[in-house]
Amino acid sequence: MERLCNTGLVIPDRVPWGTHLCHFYETANDLLDVLVPYFQAGLEANEACLWIISDPISIEEATNALRAAVPDLDGYLTTGQMEIVPHDAWYLVGGSFKIDAVLDAWRKKTQSVLNSGYCGLRASGNAAHFQEDHWADWAAYEGRVHPSLHGQNILALCSYSLHKCSASQLFQTVDLHDCAFVRRQGGWQCIDSKGSKLLFERLSSHKHALASSISPTVMTDMETRITYANPAALKAWGYETEAEVLGRHAADFLQDLEALLSHLDRVRESGSSVAELVAKRKDGSPFDVEILGSMTFDDRGQPIGIVASCLDITQRKREQEGLRKANFCIEQAGDYIFWTEPDGHISYINPKGREALGFSAEALRGMTVFDVDPTVTPDKWKLHWNRLQRDKSFMLESVLRTKAGELVPIEVSVNYMSFDGKECNCAFARDISERKAAEKQLAHFSAIVSSSQDAIIGSSLDGFVTSWNPGAKQLYGYTAYEMIGEPISQLFLSDRADEVAALLARLQQGGLVEHFDSVGRRKDGSLMDVSVTLSPIKDHEGKIIGASAIVRDIADRKHSEAMLKDTCERAEAASRAKSEFLANMSHEIRTPMTAILGFSDILLASAHDEETVEACQIIKRNGDHLLQVINDILDLSKIEAGRQELDFQPCSLRQLVAEVITTMQVRADAKGLPLSAKFQENLSDRILTAPIRLRQILVNLIGNAIKFTETGGVRIVVSQDASGEDATLRFDIIDTGIGIGEDELPLLFQPFYQADGSARRQFGGTGLGLAISKRLAQMLGGDITVSSVLGKGTTFTATITARPVIDSGLQEQNAGGEGRRMEADSTHALNCRILLAEDGPDNQRLIAFVLRKAGADVTIVENGQKAVEHAFGHRTSEPFDVILMDMQMPVMDGYEATRTLRERGCRGPIVALTAHAMKEDRQRCLDAGCDDYLSKPIDRATLLQAVHRYAPMDQVSEALD
Repeated sequence: MERLCNTGLVIPDRVPWGTHLCHFYETANDLLDVLVPYFQAGLEANEACLWIISDPISIEEATNALRAAVPDLDGYLTTGQMEIVPHDAWYLVGGSFKIDAVLDAWRKKTQSVLNSGYCGLRASGNAAHFQEDHWADWAAYEGRVHPSLHGQNILALCSYSLHKCSASQLFQTVDLHDCAFVRRQGGWQCIDSKGSKLLFERLSSHKHALASSISPTVMTDMETRITYANPAALKAWGYETEAEVLGRHAADFLQDLEALLSHLDRVRESGSSVAELVAKRKDGSPFDVEILGSMTFDDRGQPIGIVASCLDITQRKREQEGLRKANFCIEQAGDYIFWTEPDGHISYINPKGREALGFSAEALRGMTVFDVDPTVTPDKWKLHWNRLQRDKSFMLESVLRTKAGELVPIEVSVNYMSFDGKECNCAFARDISERKAAEKQLAHFSAIVSSSQDAIIGSSLDGFVTSWNPGAKQLYGYTAYEMIGEPISQLFLSDRADEVAALLARLQQGGLVEHFDSVGRRKDGSLMDVSVTLSPIKDHEGKIIGASAIVRDIADRKHSEAMLKDTCERAEAASRAKSEFLANMSHEIRTPMTAILGFSDILLASAHDEETVEACQIIKRNGDHLLQVINDILDLSKIEAGRQELDFQPCSLRQLVAEVITTMQVRADAKGLPLSAKFQENLSDRILTAPIRLRQILVNLIGNAIKFTETGGVRIVVSQDASGEDATLRFDIIDTGIGIGEDELPLLFQPFYQADGSARRQFGGTGLGLAISKRLAQMLGGDITVSSVLGKGTTFTATITARPVIDSGLQEQNAGGEGRRMEADSTHALNCRILLAEDGPDNQRLIAFVLRKAGADVTIVENGQKAVEHAFGHRTSEPFDVILMDMQMPVMDGYEATRTLRERGCRGPIVALTAHAMKEDRQRCLDAGCDDYLSKPIDRATLLQAVHRYAPMDQVSEALD
């Protein structure tokens, strides 16, 4: 019979080797819907698979779709069991379509996969590129393929585009294949044809002969997967439809896997075999079956599967079990039962005794005790009988000699019996081979204890030594003579004696095995670090009668632990030093940057001549660059230390990308480059992610693309791969720039690395942006990869995992009166009193200038002590509306000053000014009592916004024109 292949399709689900199928598709999803399960089934059946790709899907799309169904796809690709190739690499070798060359390639490919141990070749090709311009050649090719497949271990599924099919081509295609099918009303439907009818007749012939049989019968392939089950088998196992069992392994329907495998081995070796196995029904209930399994072969004599006929033998097994129990109760009252006459002749041996000796009941007839016990002689038997007549019963140890000559040690209870004036000896013998082996093993264990380098010490429950091995002598210096009978506590420091006693008491109460480190004392008084494992010693009834202590010198381990602890402390200290250094560096750079950037803004606002404006712009541009460098270093440091936190919130994906495009458009326009974005259809817009970090990733990648592109343009393609509740968002940033060498790609995401050493001079940058972006993408559940062709361009692919959010729109932020304050800008004037505590003269001047220009009355002090004095000195007469508090000042810093103000009852708003930019620095300011936090360098708009936020509304008036 032909082996049926699982197609992975609904129609037809199983076909013989050599079947030539086709299907008609309209969309790329139609293709994937058919071909992914088709190849998945082939890989699972140990078939080599060849997917020939053509439009409308790419190799990458096909690979990703198949990987979703086959998680270990990469392994199949590596071994070559799965190949995905472009259509021109298979059909257009040499640039043209040659029928004989392609057919020869199929023959060679099939032989190659069979030689490699695969069951056959499963293939699929797309005819889209031949339907319009080369239809005649393609139809001729398909006509020759059709007969060549039959009898070969090839399964072929051809794909035809409905958009490119004329009516005549469609009918011709159907005639050239065994079966054709097309999507209709949401499902796949077989197109009725002569070929499909012949195919389904071939399939039905496999089952017709067995369908009417009353004997439960199943068919399997060579991997024991069910390919057919007749109605009797379904009924016996409690299933209603054949679909419930098809494709499942035979082991699913039997309880003892090992017994099944043994039976299958016998079937494969001899062609057929009978076995009694325990089956399990659909509801899990067991029943006994007798199974006759026979191999089935194809027309070439090759084995293709197994046919198994089954018989329910539950009742027969029950009857056999009852008979066995009856015989056991009648004949077996002990282990071996011997009846012997006074002259030594054996009159009866029970079945177990006969089994032990290896003799049949017939062979034992006429034998004597001298034949089965080599230790007994006629003289010794006479003494034995006299003793038996006198004592009536006694115990002894002896041996039995089996038919094979093996000597079996036994323990015998002999008893004097007399029936109707006839005397006999009734002996109950028991095989004590295991006991003898246990005694030998005990002796072996004793030898191990004696040779162990660890100290193994036995102790009574009241703490006295009962055994002492040589390892204990070597460790402590005491001999066994010196220690047995002595308290075990003298081996430990006096302050540990109570600990040992308490552990012994716990063991006596049934406590668990104890393991602890302690300090031991040697005979010479020296001390040592030891590890002690304390275990209970039990008698044969399970009663705890003592304790066993295994003691090991752990001086080396303690030394290693001390070194490890020191190493860890040094590493932690280095980490703290690094964090402190970064914080101080940030402070030292950000503080002067406030003055540099602030006064450059002021100069730009008042400068009119071109040279002054250009100079101010250069100062500001380089200041911004320096600030970006320190921000990148701090970001990288926080990520590497595992302290970077993400703020997840709903956001609009399209709006976020649009904002990034708007931000980067200025750079693109400056170089005359088009910058565009394309979104996949049906893309989720509202997502839950960390929008700030996603924006940072996109700005970095797009900025890089613009930087290294002189001609052409930059495109951003946004797509989505939904999976469960979350979705994988993909951002492809594609440029036509200078490209990156293949040998430099693996190093691209290392901190401070730039692909070309000259790039740092030509294009600028620190080499941190990509390293930070990749780490942020990984924190968002994705990654960043890159592909590039030197001189032609680069594509960076960023992915993140985000959950789609369905709601009515973006949440309103800062609603109500607070929101109105946040909307205040430079069109409003400040009419409030501000206390500025700042020790830097340049920053004093800048901040005061900005605030006074906005209409505020500013009082300046240079340390926290004076800030406290001024705040309370003007509290009753003219209180300050807002206090701006620098946190790093001499005499009294801003933290102490803020705490002092709060402790003395100050409830007014205090805004921290600090050059420290870490998140924990912000929290430290809030913990000290500040209401808000501004990081240096101070931005003019941010500063005014903060003052507007906290100044009383009646103190803010609109500026006059």
